[in-house]
Amino acid sequence: MTKKVRDFINSVMADAQIQAWTGGRVFEFTTPQGTHEYPFIFWFYISDKAMTTDLQGAGQAWQAEIQITCFSQTPQGADELARIVYNAFTTAPRTDGILHCYSTQVIPLYIDTDEATQYAIRIFINYQL
Repeated sequence: MTKKVRDFINSVMADAQIQAWTGGRVFEFTTPQGTHEYPFIFWFYISDKAMTTDLQGAGQAWQAEIQITCFSQTPQGADELARIVYNAFTTAPRTDGILHCYSTQVIPLYIDTDEATQYAIRIFINYQL
């Protein structure tokens, strides 16, 4: 993942609504071990790939894919936090080199052993190197 993409993700995660809901509990890749305060978010990088066209091959644009998982102790809380994150990414101002950002899905995952509900969001970020 490029610095440009990581900076964009971090700027969106600094959104006032996300920070208010999570109390700043936004983690990259995994959460700290032990008991968790809810709600919280963790996100991780899935892949980067060159965007191609049928006639011209790979161009100057790339696409990063990340997954963001929102945890809450109620399905309604996880759903609302996931919608806040979804809206923050799809309406975020584009920074240098970020061309487009979108999501194709918000998925309720499951209720965990400690009865926390997880919702996952797939985010796609189109950018130029």
